[in-house]
Order: sequence, then structure tokens, then C-alpha cells
Amino acid sequence: MKEHMMYSAAIYLRLSREDMNGGMKSESNSISSQREMTRSYVREQEDMELFDIYVDV
Repeated sequence: MKEHMMYSAAIYLRLSREDMNGGMKSESNSISSQREMTRSYVREQEDMELFDIYVDV
């Protein structure tokens, strides 16, 4: 039987320049959207598991 390889994925999120210039909220809509889209992508992959999420604000 062939062994199934799993990859640990890290997600890196950052604010766009528009978000930086528009005033800071506790967390921008951009970061929230990025987090949800990337988490969803990793969940759909059979050979990936989420290791951590890094946010650069």
C-alpha cells in the first residue's frame, strides 16, 4: 500500500496599501477575506493540513 504524504501549510496574510491608507480597524475586511479564502483552499486539499496563519499588519 502506498503511503499518503501530508503537507503542513502556513498561510501568510497582509494588508493592501488601500487598507493601510484607509484607517485601521481591529481587523480589515481584506484580512478577513484572505483568511477565509485561504483556509477554504487548504481544507479542500486532501494532502494539506493547516499549520499556522501569519498576519502582517
